Amino acid sequence: MAIFIKQPIRSGKWTVAKAKFEISLVDPAFFLDDDNRLYLYWVCSNNAPLWGTEIDYKNGFKPIGEPVALISANPSNNGWEVPGDYNTRYNAAPWIEGAWLNKHDGKYYLQYACPGTEYKSYADGVYVAESPLASKKVKASAFCTIW
Repeated sequence: MAIFIKQPIRSGKWTVAKAKFEISLVDPAFFLDDDNRLYLYWVCSNNAPLWGTEIDYKNGFKPIGEPVALISANPSNNGWEVPGDYNTRYNAAPWIEGAWLNKHDGKYYLQYACPGTEYKSYADGVYVAESPLASKKVKASAFCTIW
C-alpha cells in the first residue's frame, strides 16, 4: 500500500508520502483524533481480526508500536455475523471488513461490516471504547440490511 498526501490541501496536487507501507493490510481507514494523533485500522478476512495501530505521520507514516488486534468475528455471540442470506450458515466463517472509527462525546465507536458482501443480511457491528486502541470494548449494536 502506498500513502499519498495533498499539500497544500486545496492544491489538487498529490504526492507520495510513503511508497510502501511496512504492514501488509487490506481495506485500510485512518482516524485523526482531537489530539492530532493518527490511527490506522484494517481488516478484510474470514480468519483474522480487525487490527489497529498508531501512525507517526510526522516521521514518514511509520507505525508506533505493534498493531493491536481489536475485534475478532464471534458469530456464536453476535448473530449478525453468522453468514448466509438469513444468517443461517452456522458452520461458515464470517468475513469482517470495512473498519471505521468515529468519536462522539469522548467515546470511540469502532465499526465493521460482516458477514460478507454477497449476503442479503450484510450488517455493520459497532463496539464502543474509551480510547482508539482499547482492548476492552462494550458491544453497542448492529445494523442489518436485508436486500
